[in-house]
Amino acid sequence: MSAHRYRQTQFDIDFLEPVMTSSSLSADPDLLAQRNFVESLKRHGHDFGIAHTAAFIRGIRDLGYKHSGTALDEQIDNADQAGAHSIHVLWDTAGKKPTWIAVADDGHGMEADMIRLAMAWGGTHRENDRNGFGRYGYGLPSSAVSQGRRFTVFSKTGTASEYSSVTLDLDEMSEGKYNDGHRIVIPEGKVTPLPPALAVRLKDLKFEPSSGTIVLMEKLDRLTWTTALGLKQNLVPHFAVTYRDYLRNLDIFVDGTQIKPIDPLFLTPGALYYDEDFQRAEALPEARFTVTNSEGVECPVVLRYSYMPPRFGQVDKSKERGKNNQRFRIRADNNGIIVMRNHRQIDVVGSKRGVLYFNNDDRYVGVELDFPPSLDEEFSITTSKQSVVISDRMWDKLKEHGLIEAVQQMRTKYDKEKAKLRGSGSSKAPTPSEKTMAEAEKFSKTPPSDRERLEQRGKENLERQAEKVAERTGRPKIEVVKELQAETIERPYVVKEESSPGAPFYRVEQLGGARVVWLNTSHRFYTRVYKGQDATPRLRAAIEVMLFVIGSCEVESVDDRARFYVSERSEWSTRLETALDILDTYLSEEGAGDSTIREEEQPDESVGATAAAA
Repeated sequence: MSAHRYRQTQFDIDFLEPVMTSSSLSADPDLLAQRNFVESLKRHGHDFGIAHTAAFIRGIRDLGYKHSGTALDEQIDNADQAGAHSIHVLWDTAGKKPTWIAVADDGHGMEADMIRLAMAWGGTHRENDRNGFGRYGYGLPSSAVSQGRRFTVFSKTGTASEYSSVTLDLDEMSEGKYNDGHRIVIPEGKVTPLPPALAVRLKDLKFEPSSGTIVLMEKLDRLTWTTALGLKQNLVPHFAVTYRDYLRNLDIFVDGTQIKPIDPLFLTPGALYYDEDFQRAEALPEARFTVTNSEGVECPVVLRYSYMPPRFGQVDKSKERGKNNQRFRIRADNNGIIVMRNHRQIDVVGSKRGVLYFNNDDRYVGVELDFPPSLDEEFSITTSKQSVVISDRMWDKLKEHGLIEAVQQMRTKYDKEKAKLRGSGSSKAPTPSEKTMAEAEKFSKTPPSDRERLEQRGKENLERQAEKVAERTGRPKIEVVKELQAETIERPYVVKEESSPGAPFYRVEQLGGARVVWLNTSHRFYTRVYKGQDATPRLRAAIEVMLFVIGSCEVESVDDRARFYVSERSEWSTRLETALDILDTYLSEEGAGDSTIREEEQPDESVGATAAAA
């Protein structure tokens, strides 16, 4: 996901205007700055309430939504809690880049004064409610301003024939429009018709409910995916996973397409990709137990497990040619403990020092944890419901009820089945790029002293890798070392994949006698170039050869030259991320799309597959 760029507006700088006269200049500079600040606030109606409005809303805009999908989750949560049966996420179709986006539902709606309260931070009648999604009253306004600088809430109850609406525009706020002389207030609601473009779209979608709410976001300056194509291709799978358990009784549509559930453990009959190919996921027995919360209430917790065999992510070649298997992409995005709050996915927790660590091969190990809102304190649930931090007490409960043993059991089974596949001669053959580099090695001019140094480094790396695998699987270290040594002899050059958000687009290491190039599946280079929709086998092979050559120069370097590569690799990756983000904009204007969805990833059968980086 590309980082949001901060865009300074009049709203941001209005409070910085100097108001003190020249007679004040003899004061201490910092005191002068304080006086200017206080006077400017007074001029804009600040009444010394608990929050400074401008700074508060600036901070809220940067609340930390992972992407536009997680921001819109807040509004879907509200719609579901309002009793909606259908929810539509839609936008204008006049151009490739939407100028507005809306979330419309057929819930019970709100009266005019309640709309005003709902648009204020903390304005909820469900304050500290532990029975549903909402609890703090931050979701609607926070998610709306995180995407654009203007939003309007239209709503009507079953007894009203027309919508009432309230609009909040951050630019107008900075101009003092919402200042009543003492403070900034939410405008009063009024009966208004829907904007023509929105009304037409809803009519085209045959969605004109007798009651419900519509949140319309405009002046869009922070969408993660800026084109209609990118929005649809990313929101559809996101909602399919996040609300999978709700889609039995709730219809969600994105640009008119109905969302079908995706269970990332692939254990739910009828869900997408459940029986995609010739192998299915295997369920392990669930663990159900209770945890006493701070109020002394016994709260239920459920652990669900899924084991996926080594060939689970492969494509059944007997089926339609060119058909992608989406399972592997979904598993890569959900590798870890999938944490559900009230059956709605919140986060994926990848590791806990000294307790559990999920690495690349653990994509075949599925774990889902579901807890009620009454246990929020044990998971550090924030106002935006964006992330989870499992408490030490909860980790102890999870271990007590067999989490570690279940994961260990699935890992051991996977390693045995994978080793059996290798023994039957079904291990992955070297790719064209790997064979090319092995052949080109004959012409290497690496001095003997450097070869000895690389050999020693490779042995040390292999030993460390073997220790991690032995600790993770419970296998004897000497057995793992022999296996890795055999693999590195068989394939001296290897391309592998890993997910490392925020890291460079590739890295290279010497593992025994093999040179391994790791491609970062979380970087835009991987999603838009290496696995992009226009990438051919020839292009991928050429990219691999290029990275092998650059990587070889890096692992063979020492001292300042080695530090240069490490530093430059990070700089290249940052600039490449930005450049590809800009390139997406130009290509989308030509119809090439803006999607960041990855194509399928094939199971990793290469060197150290049983020892993917921990």
